[in-house]
Amino acid sequence: MLLKDLTGEQVLAAPEFEVEIAGLSADSRTVTDGFVFAALKGARTDGTRFIEAARASGAGAILVGQDTPLAVLGDGADRR
Repeated sequence: MLLKDLTGEQVLAAPEFEVEIAGLSADSRTVTDGFVFAALKGARTDGTRFIEAARASGAGAILVGQDTPLAVLGDGADRR
């Protein structure tokens, strides 16, 4: 399934949303190529702390909460 298929083609029509999604995980240690990493705030920790680890493991996309500043996401220009 493509990322744009999960979110709606009319919203995400850019080529970078042609990413094949292999799975979803909220644990950066289990992310592999093509996974969506859910970097959400939990009761014990903030998942945004693990965005770079998820990217390094091949995350195809990062899911964050509405209150997450874009600066937390970093540049990402070197990613797919």
